[in-house]
This record gives sequence, structure tokens and C-alpha cells, in this order.
Amino acid sequence: MIKLICNECKRAKFGQYVLVIVIGNLATLFLAISSSSMLNHTSYGIQAFAPGSLKFSLSTVDLGMMLMRSILIVWQSILISQMIISEYQTKTITMLFTYPYSRKEIIFAKLILISGIMTVAHIVALFIQHTVIYLFSLMNPIILFSFQNPLSIIIITISSILLGFIPLTAGVKFKSSIATIITSLVIAAIVSNSQGSTAGILSNPIIAGVLGLCGLVASVVTFGKMLKEDL
Repeated sequence: MIKLICNECKRAKFGQYVLVIVIGNLATLFLAISSSSMLNHTSYGIQAFAPGSLKFSLSTVDLGMMLMRSILIVWQSILISQMIISEYQTKTITMLFTYPYSRKEIIFAKLILISGIMTVAHIVALFIQHTVIYLFSLMNPIILFSFQNPLSIIIITISSILLGFIPLTAGVKFKSSIATIITSLVIAAIVSNSQGSTAGILSNPIIAGVLGLCGLVASVVTFGKMLKEDL
């Protein structure tokens, strides 16, 4: 298994992955800081979502992480498309099936690598977003910094990664990389829905846990299907 993962690492474009993480974080930081600066400015006053609703102060770091999680979910679908779906479409994965490994080991190694890449990406995003926004908050009181409970962060991060595997189900069903990416865009739009919160529905650990469980179930079912039949 370790050798399979190492072989996949050799084929992975890690330079490209680093670039995506850097650009994604920079874009997210710009949007989060500029948006919160405008909405939390004294000339605008404290905002309310709707007439009669409770007013709120926009947490810059929560907004930044909401946007970054959406970007990572879409990026995860691109990794799935590149490492799994496209290989089935071009039949190049049949070469891997000739190796002295079972289909289960080959596919599982790909899923483990994608999970590892996304885990690192989420950890880096958490570090960059919290560090940069905290430094900005020291210089400008309009930039609001908040830090969630570590347990909540872990639950939300794991759930985000599991949700990111749902597009694999669409890719397998429709035999399409486009379907994989479109599904991720829909999921990103759903989790970015504020629903009366400034950090999206994934900011709630309970909701995140339920959605993550849905992603886990979908992944297990799809994994079983991939073992039984070709795309």
C-alpha cells in the first residue's frame, strides 16, 4: 500500500498544488478582509440579515475560512477527476490493474493520497487565515478575529474533506469529469449558504458532522461500486 501511494506521489503535480493553495488563500484573504472592512465600518453600522433579525458583526476569519473551504471542496473534485475519473476515461488505469496489487489496493491508495493532500491543504489554510487575519486585526479594529473550539475545527475540517468526496459518486455514475466538478460547485454553494450565520452552515459542528457522515456513506458506497465494475 505504501509503495502504491509513493508511486502516486511521483505522478502528482505537487508544485501545481502548492500554487493553488497559495493563490486560493491570497484571494480568500483579500475578499474576507475587504468585505469585513466594509460591512463592519462604523459608517455602515452593525448589520442585520433582515428587518427584525438580530444584528451581527462580521467575523473576518470565519468568512475567510468559509470561502476557503468552498475553494478546497472544488479543488478536491479536480484532484479526483485527475487521479481517478480521467484515468478510467482514458483507460490508463487498466495498466495499474496489471500490477501485482488488487483493484481495492490501487483505488484505496488514490483515495488515501487525495485525503492526505486535502488534509495538508486545510491545515495550511487554517494557519494562514488565522495568522494573517489576526495580524490585521491588531492593526485595524474593524477586522474582527475569532477562534473556534479546536474540537469544532477538527470536526468541520474532517467533514469538509468527506463532503469533497461526494463528487466522486457523480463522476462514477455519469462517467464524467465535468459532472464531478459541477457537483463540487453545487456542494460549495450549499455549504457557503449563511442561513443566518456569517460562516456558512459548516461552521456548526453538529451540521458539519451530519454532512460529513453523508459524505462518508457516499464514499463507501461508491468505493464498493468501483471494485465491482469499470467506469
